[in-house]
Amino acid sequence: MKANRLILMLAAAFSGAVVTAQNVNDSENAEITLPDVSTVISGGAPKVGKSAVPDFSAVLPKTEGTEIVPRMPEVGSAEQTSSSVLLAAAPLEKTIYAEGVAGLGLPGFFTGNFSIYRQTGANPFKITFGHETVNGYANHSLNSGYFDKNTHIDAEKTFSTRKTTLFLYGAYYSEDNGLQNKSDFISDVTKDQLGAGISFDVRFTDDVSLKTSLKGDWYKRYGTVAGDALLDDYEKKASILDFNPEILFEWGTFGIYSELGVSYELEYDAGKSFDEHNANRVDFSVLFGWKNENINVYAQAAVVVGNHIGDNDVVVPFEAGVDFDIPVPFSSRAVRLSAAGGIDSYLPKVSALEKAYAFSALNVLPEETSDWFGSLNVNVPVKDILTVTLDGVFCTTAFGNGTVQPVYKETYFKNGQYFYSSEDMTQVNTDAGISFRKGIATFSLNWKSFWGDLPATEVPNKISGGVSLQDKKARVNFSSVIAFELGDDADSVPVVDFDCSVKVSYAVRLAVTGNDIVKLISGKSRDYAGEYIRRSGYAGILAKFFF
Repeated sequence: MKANRLILMLAAAFSGAVVTAQNVNDSENAEITLPDVSTVISGGAPKVGKSAVPDFSAVLPKTEGTEIVPRMPEVGSAEQTSSSVLLAAAPLEKTIYAEGVAGLGLPGFFTGNFSIYRQTGANPFKITFGHETVNGYANHSLNSGYFDKNTHIDAEKTFSTRKTTLFLYGAYYSEDNGLQNKSDFISDVTKDQLGAGISFDVRFTDDVSLKTSLKGDWYKRYGTVAGDALLDDYEKKASILDFNPEILFEWGTFGIYSELGVSYELEYDAGKSFDEHNANRVDFSVLFGWKNENINVYAQAAVVVGNHIGDNDVVVPFEAGVDFDIPVPFSSRAVRLSAAGGIDSYLPKVSALEKAYAFSALNVLPEETSDWFGSLNVNVPVKDILTVTLDGVFCTTAFGNGTVQPVYKETYFKNGQYFYSSEDMTQVNTDAGISFRKGIATFSLNWKSFWGDLPATEVPNKISGGVSLQDKKARVNFSSVIAFELGDDADSVPVVDFDCSVKVSYAVRLAVTGNDIVKLISGKSRDYAGEYIRRSGYAGILAKFFF
């Protein structure tokens, strides 16, 4: 009830801001651009360190909304998306917009995502609501615990003057996952998170500014537990409060820039589920760099102290890197080259870990994770039709602060949940991709590999290919993706997805979407990790509106 009251208060406050903003700025002209509706397979930089969160969208619904057609990475500046075509005739005096997606399908598939926003002017805002659920995987029933559902509400508002910027946000997130009859005592697990934040920036001069922020959230995990079950507290529930203030001083002139900052992090076990009830961390950081239109060179370092940084009294992460934008005669776009190296160190959050890894529960507050790392990112365009990317990362544990992740093995499995371990790891990860456009078609190929230690839920190799078709007026869009997972425990059946949408009016598109169609048609399951399976395919009809 308290969370519901907070949500209603938050929505009311932001709704008032919406009405005020509309009245004050009705005369402003704006042009809003919707997300692209073309698609291709392309991986980002390999994920290591604090970015090493697995792709979890196959098990749990997305929290950022649902697009009718997946995105296509940029191949050339000449691309014109369907949304830009739709908006070409939009009334320019309009400053507040609404858009959304709603659809349903099989097996027990429903999705809805709606938002209202202003992106222009001094005081933009955005309010979003979304829900998605799938009931029943691979001919298994909802009553047997084969389901997942997700709800999120987000609101943000910016107030700006010539010298200051105030940003406010609030968010509520909830997910519920059935445990697929793997526990005699817990039928499903719910994870709720309520968060809020504020930042205030002051620009004293064109060269000097001060940024302050305060973030906090409350994360709660709880299961539907049989009344007489004898379980440890951490198996049944977790209640964690996070608190994170930060101050950052910035100075820069003639291409030189610098930052001096301090931040504090607190994770507090409010539910008394763990043996230790708090983790504290203070980070003092400094950064120096120089840049012009073609090069950016930087170096940064920090001193970290706290009570969860392993056996160390202090940890000193640092990083040096360089970014190049190199003009070339064979493309209007520059070749982009980035290289960096150093020590990355961070304190994993309970909420981030348990939401990223399905069917897992922490039994202690996590310790600091530190890694020596080196990375290389290359992006090579050819004319406006071809893009080649290559990303590589090497990392290995530093200061004895291993990677915290669940162990999906029988020895770490108890009452339907997998528990965590901190492990020293050495990773060598690569991600190579190519995309090519010809006329209304775009083709792509991507190869993602883990050559060293394998993170939880990943496979050694994943090869993906995609095609997208979009007519010049964006009346009809079609995209399809096929992905092969290779490795000792990988499923030999490829993942096949597709989306097809048709513009029926200025404001509405209709679409048919399918995910993991081969598994859906065959009725066979696709493993997630350990004892569990994932969604194993769904298909649905969607409608997207914009006005």
